[in-house]
Amino acid sequence: MPMKREFLMQLAKAESFFQEGRSHDLGNNGQPRDKFRAMVLYSRAVNLGSAEAALHIGLLFREGAVLTKCRESGYRYMLRFFSKAAALGCADGLYHLYEEFHRGVRVRKNQAIAARFLHKAAMRGSIRAMAVLGLQTISRGNEADGRRLLERALLAGYGDAGYYLAMFYARQRNDSMAMLKCLRAGARRGSDRCRKRLEYICESGLNSRTCSQGQVQGLLVPPPATSSQGWSTAWTDELFPLAPWIVRHTLAAGKSA
Repeated sequence: MPMKREFLMQLAKAESFFQEGRSHDLGNNGQPRDKFRAMVLYSRAVNLGSAEAALHIGLLFREGAVLTKCRESGYRYMLRFFSKAAALGCADGLYHLYEEFHRGVRVRKNQAIAARFLHKAAMRGSIRAMAVLGLQTISRGNEADGRRLLERALLAGYGDAGYYLAMFYARQRNDSMAMLKCLRAGARRGSDRCRKRLEYICESGLNSRTCSQGQVQGLLVPPPATSSQGWSTAWTDELFPLAPWIVRHTLAAGKSA
């Protein structure tokens, strides 16, 4: 019992350091924004076993918010702390390792290593990894497994998975009701992309039960940048690292609308 009590006290102290570090990292809760102070507090939390703190130290090195001798040195620390987060049980650490090796911006691109990290992250419960793997699975022609992965990510709380599912139902199935159901589910889970799509559909005045195939597909085409909401067509840039399938089908929808 004394050992268990000591362990729980250690976890509580680690969480306290982490939350204080987040306050300095974001500049909220009455704390000044101070990345160096955030790093110090995150480091104390990591020493007490906090996986989230290790992940955020990796993010600080990725942002270049922590001074190092050279950029390459900072990137090595970034990879080290993402790996540390994964070792401590944070699946998002593996997902960020996937992103780095997939994009090849800060480290040398290696798709084989990236794929291994992505599968591990999805297996350990990273909802973003599930969504990306689902998109990639659909793009390879396995729609059933890909859809199940996206549904798992959505049920676990990743709202943007609802948008990707809506795109699947609109483009592949021409199912407007399923599309709207996924958009609503994503919006309830905080997806700004789903919320904007729903607003756009309401403004268009289309009846989801009777609209044609071209209209259903067109509902997911980004509105022009001159829209009253100020939406930008640059949103597609976010999706290029995820799966070419999204961009390909979005552009096809634009031509058919």
